[in-house]
Order: sequence, then C-alpha cells, then structure tokens
Amino acid sequence: MPLAAVAALPGTAEICGCNGVCKGAIMQAVAGGATTLDLVRATTTASASCGTCTGLVEKLMALTLGADAAAAAPRTMCKCTDHSHEDVRRLIRSLSLKSIPAVMQELGWTTVGGCASCRPALNYYLLCEWPLEYSDDRQSRFVNERNHANIQKDGTYSVVPRMWGGVTTPAELRAIADAADKYNVPMVKVTGGQRIDLLGVRKEDLPDMWADLNAAGMVSGAAYSKGLRTVKTCVGKEFCRVGTQDSTGLGIKLEKRMWGSWTPHKLKLGVSGCPRNCAEATCKDIGVVCVDSGYNISIGGAAGMEVKETEHLTSTSSEDEAIEIILAVTQLYRENAGYLERIWKWMGKVGLDWIRAQVVDDLPQRKALVARFEISQSVFRTDPWPRCPPRGGAEMAPPGRSCTGGCRMNRFVDIGALEDIPAQGARLVRTAQGCIAVFRTGDDRLFALDDRCPHKGGPLSEGIVHGDRVTCPLHNWVFDMNSGQAQGADSGAVRTYPVAVENGRILLDVADLMRRNAA
Repeated sequence: MPLAAVAALPGTAEICGCNGVCKGAIMQAVAGGATTLDLVRATTTASASCGTCTGLVEKLMALTLGADAAAAAPRTMCKCTDHSHEDVRRLIRSLSLKSIPAVMQELGWTTVGGCASCRPALNYYLLCEWPLEYSDDRQSRFVNERNHANIQKDGTYSVVPRMWGGVTTPAELRAIADAADKYNVPMVKVTGGQRIDLLGVRKEDLPDMWADLNAAGMVSGAAYSKGLRTVKTCVGKEFCRVGTQDSTGLGIKLEKRMWGSWTPHKLKLGVSGCPRNCAEATCKDIGVVCVDSGYNISIGGAAGMEVKETEHLTSTSSEDEAIEIILAVTQLYRENAGYLERIWKWMGKVGLDWIRAQVVDDLPQRKALVARFEISQSVFRTDPWPRCPPRGGAEMAPPGRSCTGGCRMNRFVDIGALEDIPAQGARLVRTAQGCIAVFRTGDDRLFALDDRCPHKGGPLSEGIVHGDRVTCPLHNWVFDMNSGQAQGADSGAVRTYPVAVENGRILLDVADLMRRNAA
C-alpha cells in the first residue's frame, strides 16, 4: 500500500487483524516513544503475531516520525542480536559455524538460548548451508513442523496427504475416507492447492493416522512447513481441448523433485496448460504458463495479504530446461533470502535482473545451483511421518506414581526421567484437574505451568522454549516460566507449580496442584 494511502486511512482502521490494533493506537505509541518495530510490538502487540501487517506498521512509524525515521536503526534479526539476517547468513558461511550454540557464542547473542524468532531462523540457515553436516534441531521448529500437521485454534490438528500435482486415485481417496471415519475427523475439506485436508485430528491420533496413510502409499503434504507446499496444475493437453503442453505431467515432475525441501518461507507453484491460466500460475511464488512454443516461467506472485502478479523470468521450449531453471531459482532463493521472506519480497531486494543473470544467463552457475539443491534433497526428500514417535508420543507423560523415597512427605508424583524431556522441550502431564506442561530449559532447569494460554487457550507445551520463557504457538504470547506472567504489552498469567528432580526423576507437586484447583 503506498504511503499516501496509509496516511489517508482513518485512525480507527484496523492494521493488525490478529490482535485488533488500529492505526491510531500505533501512531500514538510511536509518538509516545515506541520508535522501533520491537517497541511498537511490545507496546501495542501490532505485528507481534503472524507478521503480515509489519509493512503497514513500518509505514505508520515513518508517517509519525517524519524526518526522524531516516535515523532509525537498521532492522536486526531479533532483540537477541545486533546482526541482520543477511549478516548472520554471511557469518555462518565465512566462519563455518555449524550449530545454533556456536552461532550464538561467536556472534555475541545477548539472550541465552535465543528466542522464538531467531531459533527457527538459525535452524533453517544451518540446514541450508550445511545439509550433510548439520543435525536438525527439532526444538527450534514451530509446533506444526515438529508435529507434521497444522495446529488449529482448539489444539487439534489438520493432516494433508500429498497428491502429486493435484492428481489422486480411487485407492488414495478410499484411504483418506477410511482415516476420516476411523479417527472421527469432524471436517474433510478440499484446499485451494488441490489437496484434501483432514481437520480436527487429535494429537494422540496423529501417528496412527500417518501410519494408515503411509500404508496406502501416501506421504506428508507438508502443508505445515516453511517449504514446498503444492504444485497446482490444470489438466493440460491430455484432456483439455485448448491445452498446449502436458501441464499435469510437468507439475508432477516438479513436485517429485522438490518435495521435502525446506525454504525461507512457504513455496507454492502452479503450472497452467495454456494462457487461460486455470492453475492460477501467475499468482504463485513460481509459475509456468504453457504455450505452443514451450513454457513461460515467471516468479514473485502472491495472493494473500498482498496480491501480486508474477514477473516474467524467461521462456524455454524444453521441459527439462524449465525444470532446471525452476530448481535453480528455488536454490538461489534458499541460499539468499531471509527467513520468513517470500520470493516476491526477496526479489524486491535483489532485483529480477540479478536473479535472471544467475539462473538464465549463466549456465555454469545454474548447473551449480541445481547440484547444491540435489545435495540438500538427498537428505531432506524423505517422508517425515514414519519417523514420528509412537502413539502418545515421547512428550506425553505416563500415569504418575507417588514417590516412596524421602520425597518431602510424598507430596510429589514421579512423572518420568529428566532425560525423557528434550532440552528446550516440554512434556504434557494430564491430570484430573487439567493439563500441566513441564518444561526443561537448555541448562536443565524445570518449570511446570498450566498448559492453556490465557489469551486463546493455546497449548503452551507446543511452544518454543527460550531461556526461562516460552512462546505460545497460536499467537506468539511470551510467558516468563518463573512467574507465569505474560510479557511485553500482553496481560495475563498462567499458574505455575513446584517441580523438582531427585535421582534423575522429575517430581511434580500434586498437593499444590490439588490445593490450587480446590481454591
């Protein structure tokens, strides 16, 4: 939105839809001293959830600050560091940093353990730079990527099996229907990406559902990932009377080459069999429109909060060359964009001409990009579902037992071994009074909190742990695990419970739990 259009908005115009923050509240906060994006987030919560309103918030800051806006400090990766995303990527490469702790130590992180913003970004940068050497840090992933499904507002999940190029079979449809019946799925929905979504799946049912879908030959659709989502296709020349090329076949080939790849943000492709563009290829991150003479490739589309048409990258008469160019563009994006930066935003920084020079004009460079993409795919083009924990999962505590040793008058219940909880992870304990999340920090401290965020009931046990804080997976509220208090501009608190470790066993104070719930 142009600056003039932002200036013309009334003060009551909603800027942050997630948290209901209007233009006037943001400008008042900036005028009152919130002169950085972090301060605006802390003061108003605007841009603190999904982040899609960040551009509008920054324009409002510029309007309010006027000439002073030019003196604002450059944007850093997060509050834990003075480095930008670009600086961190460059230093990871030049200093051969190959773990998150190494990055934080060498680059002078100011917050022990980082935060929910920098940890996922660092995990991605290390995965991309050192695919054969770096071990993925599961605890630095958002809840959806940890559980291989999309968390919903009520704490259930949605599961999307992959359908290559949007094509399925009667056998696959029967398997999906059987899974929906078996696990009492409340809604089965066709998505905009030509897939079928099973909504409302309980977390404890996920492994069994995945096993059933795997048995039918289906793999994860990765609809939860910062990675390849879908390749949308039309039927092309095989069936359509106006189709010029085999768009369905090309889409399937692309998806089978690219699935499993992690990217800075979600990546969507479309392949249309003719300029009528039934697969909507011109509003995808990467799009192909087939014509009689071959394939027109364009990039940088969007159809969300921002609506953008792709820009023409190149044309080719060869399907193999089209695939090669698309893989090279994807790798160039993987290696250079900032985490959570869509292709169109990245393209706006580096320029379409620079991208074209790398993947169209420079053939050796294109080949090298494709080779690096394939090296990464040799590690990550694997189905995550078979590797998931068994039913109940490693994060679900078994029924507790009273401690029979000298455990302070048997107030405590043994809920498992310390090693059962991964560092910077959590274990969910179900009790008659409700669910408790027991967290383990990177330095082996333990905290126990009610599992429900007071904002919208988000499951805190699925959040990212950073230092002695946890970030709710639904709307990014941050809680101090010592006090249970929400941080920043958010208000509210969750109950905390005494928890201890004796002889390597985790002991939860159930006497305190029952006393509080009886009060």
